[in-house]
Amino acid sequence: MLDYQIFSRQLSKAIKEEDIKYPFKDVLSIFIHYFERYKAYMHRDHPPIKTSKLIDILYCIVSEDFDVEDYCKMIDLYFDTSFDCDRNICHFFSGDIIQNRFYELYY
Repeated sequence: MLDYQIFSRQLSKAIKEEDIKYPFKDVLSIFIHYFERYKAYMHRDHPPIKTSKLIDILYCIVSEDFDVEDYCKMIDLYFDTSFDCDRNICHFFSGDIIQNRFYELYY
């Protein structure tokens, strides 16, 4: 079982170390939504994320102009899209995955 308290501390530390100016509760809710969808889809908890990868994801989150609701909708679309991959959050935040889900939502 994914321990959200441990993850929350790891996320908080990464945000502070990298001086990310984004509301903690918003970032945490994006991750929790992703982890819940992952578990429902994969029937297991998401594997732990290295802090370095977590920081990469944080930079991706803050570099886009999406709100929490947009991210949650894009995450839902991601899990509803049929393609062969491990569905790791690192994949979702790589390449054009997010942009493709955004265009599916709004165009």
